[in-house]
Amino acid sequence: MEGAAERAEVVRATLLVRVGMLLLQSLSSALVPNVGDMWELARDGRINAFVAPANASQCQGNLDRIIVTLMGGTSTWDGQHFMFIARHGYLLERHFAFFPLLPALLSLPTDTVMTSSLDLTSPVLCPEAQLLVSGAVLNLVCQVATSCLLYSLALHVTSDARVGRLSMLLFIFNPASVFFTACYSESLFLALTTAALLALHKELAIGSALLFSLASSTRANGIVNAGFFGYIFLLQMCGKHKRTTLLDKLWRMTEAAVCALVTAAPYLLFQYYAYVRECGGAQISIPPDIRAFVDDVNSHPSYHSWCESPLPCVYSFVQGTYWDNGLLSYYTLNNAPHFLLAAPMLLAVWHTVSGLYSVYRQPLRLFGMQALSDKEKLIPPAAVQLVFYALFAVFFMNIQVVTRLLLASCPMLYIMWGTLLNMEMTSSNIRPTQDPTNHRPLLSDLWVIREHWARFSWHTRCFFSWVGAYLLLGFLLHPNRLPWT
Repeated sequence: MEGAAERAEVVRATLLVRVGMLLLQSLSSALVPNVGDMWELARDGRINAFVAPANASQCQGNLDRIIVTLMGGTSTWDGQHFMFIARHGYLLERHFAFFPLLPALLSLPTDTVMTSSLDLTSPVLCPEAQLLVSGAVLNLVCQVATSCLLYSLALHVTSDARVGRLSMLLFIFNPASVFFTACYSESLFLALTTAALLALHKELAIGSALLFSLASSTRANGIVNAGFFGYIFLLQMCGKHKRTTLLDKLWRMTEAAVCALVTAAPYLLFQYYAYVRECGGAQISIPPDIRAFVDDVNSHPSYHSWCESPLPCVYSFVQGTYWDNGLLSYYTLNNAPHFLLAAPMLLAVWHTVSGLYSVYRQPLRLFGMQALSDKEKLIPPAAVQLVFYALFAVFFMNIQVVTRLLLASCPMLYIMWGTLLNMEMTSSNIRPTQDPTNHRPLLSDLWVIREHWARFSWHTRCFFSWVGAYLLLGFLLHPNRLPWT
């Protein structure tokens, strides 16, 4: 594949697979409706998950009912929070755990855009259906963009087209695929982070910082990406192409500091916005039809207690108070099954890092300062970021989210997996003995895995089995509001 032809193949494959997954999600939620509610009622006698108040009178059209029935599964769990924010803004204290870019994009198709051609004052879709359609379209666009960007990034890092194809395939069939189809921020965050890394690899520091800042407007962990600029600065000061003049060093230091600040700025501004809004006595307008709901949800004993902190930070307060995040706070016997769900992802991280270390032993010992080529300069900081996220999730977070956290935050992980898989295929001389795909490389790579399954190592077969099992289980459980990783 070369040029336009290869990009067309990437787009075609992504659209085919992701639309198929959206249909799988629709089928799952349509065939077993309300099973999540029944499970929670049987277990606890009440529904614990956040469910935004619905105005049934607004979704009476036939098209509304079809969309809500088929696509309602994309708005379960965190999707409910994002849709509520998109419709009403930040009325609930707990919603400051969710950053504003995704809700802002979901709410863009307003009633004045989606109107009937016969009656321009009447919206075609009710608000809930509009948000569901907006989320599906936005996710699809982000996934196609991520596939193309990931393929380009892999080519820049490895100069190997098959690694690019394998990386892209591992993304579109990743074990957390259900979260990239749901009304979550994973698709948007990964697209922006991948674009930023590609710009950084091309030495477009300012463009990369702006893209990273958009990622930080999507998810709080976007500020971690500021570390890439610190690493690039160290590489320029201590690497084999280090800068020599004092003026040049000062310029590079200033550039790195500015880019890191731009990356972190949305997080800081969002905390300031929350403080002014929640602690400054501002009058907040609440629609009458949801006022009782808002007052009930906000009636927490610790409501607004973070305002009295010497260094008020609503994000850390909300994560600890409403989601029980904190050092070892998730280490209870009841949460043991969640650790088992997270174990395959953590094992995959261990195998990935140890495999990369065996390939780049000397360069990684020097942290890439001397021996790595320019094209491989993102590998050391990406490996450090991957390990940091994994350790942070183990000790501070709800551990079950580690799978989607890493797969949405670390684009280089797919390239690492593609590199290790390509090395195994090359060393074992795994290639198609027959090619029924009309010489279409992406399909050919899938055919090779199917045709030579037994020739892959046992841990690679376990990896593929895990990916397939989690992908299918995710689409069975998550749309029906059953617990999933």
